[in-house]
Amino acid sequence: QDLNIGSIEYPLNIYFEGLDHDVEADRFFESCKEVGVWNIIHPTKGSLNLQLVSFTEVIDPIKSGDITQFETSWLEPIDLKAIKSSPQISREIDEHADDLNGEAVDQFQKRVVQNTESQIYAIESSVNKIVEAVTKHLKPLYETVPEINSRISSILRGVQDTITKTTIDTLSLAGQIIHLIELPGLAVEDVSTRLTVYSAMIQDIFSQNVSGDSLEDRNRVSVQELSLTAVLVTVSKISHSNKLKTRNKAIGSIESLSDIFESITNYLDAVQEQFVEKDIDEQYFSQSQSFMSSVMIISLSIKYLLASSFDLAVEKRIILDREATPIDVAISEYGTLGVNDANYHLLVESNNLIGDEILLLPVGREVVIYV
Repeated sequence: QDLNIGSIEYPLNIYFEGLDHDVEADRFFESCKEVGVWNIIHPTKGSLNLQLVSFTEVIDPIKSGDITQFETSWLEPIDLKAIKSSPQISREIDEHADDLNGEAVDQFQKRVVQNTESQIYAIESSVNKIVEAVTKHLKPLYETVPEINSRISSILRGVQDTITKTTIDTLSLAGQIIHLIELPGLAVEDVSTRLTVYSAMIQDIFSQNVSGDSLEDRNRVSVQELSLTAVLVTVSKISHSNKLKTRNKAIGSIESLSDIFESITNYLDAVQEQFVEKDIDEQYFSQSQSFMSSVMIISLSIKYLLASSFDLAVEKRIILDREATPIDVAISEYGTLGVNDANYHLLVESNNLIGDEILLLPVGREVVIYV
């Protein structure tokens, strides 16, 4: 099973020299703003069709007075003829999300057992740990959104009612857990923030270690598997819920999705190994019904981000040769402050400006611009 879904990245340093090196460098600089795939004659790989991700002009007049250097980063894109449109992929992600949730619920119901008090308690205690993880990591996403906060509170009350009954209604419980995990992902727009928060939550779930091979342990990991599958569905929906602004952000999101999927698969496979000595009807089989759907939905999400990245901005990095205010830099690089100062806010956000830097940027400060 090839879990390393991704694309080849190529870093390239480009040099312009001679009497007209500055003129040629300016032509290249302007070309970097254009949209589309480049044909590159690589020094060792030959002819390549690559997508420009970022470029930095290295300004060093003392050491390189007659040379202009650019540091660039390139990505190997998917063949445009082989990919579907972003809206088509987006619809497929939503369709597979419903399928995956259905399979996750079905395998959860078939696997958990409630023949003894200890088995029922194993489900209850595991659910409470999932609730703690959700509250700890996802609450910052939804607590300031009254409508979602209210719905989450209602679901939490429903979960407690379900798990405190003599026999737990596993169908109701599964639906409650899925909604509890998916809803916070709707509360904010920033894709990177949401992926980071959900990544932290799954690490918390991993720390709820299932160390044995009893039926109680199988109940515990079944609750975890249901929750982790809900995370996969959620991060897949996040990937196409709000358009990213830059190619670097798209690539970062692709890496996050791949890491989340791989870490979940590796964790559940490791728990499966603990049950190999048990009779087959008492063993735990990782993602027995849902694995292929998980692969499909993550693959589609990555395809969506790659397809969308063609129209996103390229990252340009400059080194300030004088002190400047962020407003001055925004106007000089973007032309205007933008509608409602959008360009200024983009500059502040993309460079993580805080404190005194919001007022004045020092000489030598690297600034990221999107073109």
